Amino acid sequence: MKLIPLLTIALACTVASCNNTSTTTASDTAQATAPAQEEATTQQAEPSDADLDATALARQLQQPVVTDFYATWCGPCKKLTPILERLEKKYQGSIHFQRVDVDKHEQLANDQQISVVPTLIITMPNGKTERIEGMLSEAELDAKLASLY
Repeated sequence: MKLIPLLTIALACTVASCNNTSTTTASDTAQATAPAQEEATTQQAEPSDADLDATALARQLQQPVVTDFYATWCGPCKKLTPILERLEKKYQGSIHFQRVDVDKHEQLANDQQISVVPTLIITMPNGKTERIEGMLSEAELDAKLASLY
């Protein structure tokens, strides 16, 4: 018997919410979709292989460039990402960091002879490079970057 009043209240609430429908105008729809369109416009396109040319970038910026060749499915790559993010903040303005997804940039990965992920390539403004394959601790990588100066 106690169920009937609860069902009556639930039914009344459902009917009331159905009666409170609002009409949507074309301007409402345009306003609702404007942020989504704006967000899509501000998203940057995937950089080209030429944009990721570390040698040219190091010369242009006159600072070392650390290129992280990674894959989204790679466990060690996922562990290395936060380490690189912290080091990027530490060396902001003196070392440029960039990431290259080997599955999206297969030609660049082939050109750089990437056979292991993660692979870091440190490119100096004079064109010299150093390759680090596999996982390093944050302290080891920090010491390597500090030795560049």
